[in-house]
Amino acid sequence: MEYVHQAERRVANSDLAGALRAYTDAIQMDPSYGPAYLGIGGLRERMADFVEAERVYSVALRLRGVANIALARRALLRHRLGRKAAAFADLEKAVQRGRSAGMHGRILAGWYVERQAWPAALALWRRILAEHDSDPESDQAREARVQVHALTLLAATSDPVVVGGADHPSWVRRALASMARRGPVLRQR
Repeated sequence: MEYVHQAERRVANSDLAGALRAYTDAIQMDPSYGPAYLGIGGLRERMADFVEAERVYSVALRLRGVANIALARRALLRHRLGRKAAAFADLEKAVQRGRSAGMHGRILAGWYVERQAWPAALALWRRILAEHDSDPESDQAREARVQVHALTLLAATSDPVVVGGADHPSWVRRALASMARRGPVLRQR
């Protein structure tokens, strides 16, 4: 939409008030246009109007195509404001809903580590590693392998893949347990 492009140009030129007007015009033209809400939310954050930014992201949760992004942005905003429980719940939901764990998955895994929730962090890093299976030499795959290795050690007996996995009736679970015991292959550059 042209208004959003105008808003983005104005943001690039540090004309935040003009950008806000353009995003508002976009919403007046089409109240269901999600990118305009995300733009307003981002601008409100930049302007330190956190209450309004959170409100805008909350409205965007109802819009198709941007709901998950709005949820993740609201989570990061809430975390920044010290509302960690609400932030955690939002980001957890965003990562679960997403096709890919991506950057938000890495952030959530870090939050799990802060809470010493080793099995949850390990499960998320295993998901991230699996997502980079097609390019095992990428920086993301390397990072994921290191994290999986470290978290496997930290999770130890609380890792559901390892505990009872060797004797599990499912061959998949037994194979995962065997791979987990060997640890990930840490390739050097």
